[in-house]
Amino acid sequence: NRNILQIKALLYSLCALLDQNTGYYKFDSKEELLFRIFEFVENNYQNDCTLTALAKDIGYHSVYLSHYFKQHTGQTFSDYVNHYRIYESAYQLQNSDKKILDVALACGYDSLRSFNRSFKRILNTTPSKYQSNITTVPLPHQKMGD
Repeated sequence: NRNILQIKALLYSLCALLDQNTGYYKFDSKEELLFRIFEFVENNYQNDCTLTALAKDIGYHSVYLSHYFKQHTGQTFSDYVNHYRIYESAYQLQNSDKKILDVALACGYDSLRSFNRSFKRILNTTPSKYQSNITTVPLPHQKMGD
């Protein structure tokens, strides 16, 4: 009996330590969790911006986040990240003198080929054509002349 009580006391102490040293996130609404996801992408699109990294950062399982994101936005997390990276790269091409490769690397792409393919798929033009026709090819959320 005494050993069982000592073991229980030890386990309760360990649970208390775990509880004290664990970070918990409470989200009161879907908007707060979506905000955290969008904030993560904004802060990490240049580097490791994966569901696994997101899950580790905010304390949710990656499968849950994947379903949650798709359900509330209508797109996959990776599609959102790719669109974010391409729009950011288009902004950089439009507002800096950086070379296309430098922009691709700065926006989280490991290869120019992958960057070119994504850019063409999302904006229907190549990065070099976009850069040479800056004033005639606006981003989807811009009006001509902005």
